[in-house]
Amino acid sequence: MISLAVRWYLRYGLSYRDVEELLAERGIMVDHVTIYRWVQRFTPEFIEAARPARHLPGDRWFTDETYLKIAGCLVQNAEYARGLGGLVAGRKVC
Repeated sequence: MISLAVRWYLRYGLSYRDVEELLAERGIMVDHVTIYRWVQRFTPEFIEAARPARHLPGDRWFTDETYLKIAGCLVQNAEYARGLGGLVAGRKVC
């Protein structure tokens, strides 16, 4: 319950009173000041838990071009081709 309230506050930018109302709708009666104290107490733990899930700059990449230039030849991007209804691997235009 505590983690749910803190997660709602941090993730969705709700006010303490909004979180209080959401919990009350689920039958959990808690004061907004208590939610404030939970947020102050448990936010560092949420930050520490999320740290391993962060990506480092440059550890992943995305292509947004239909064709890629590889070894002087244009090769159709396979992800784009899948969206067209089938995998077109190795279609080259030299």
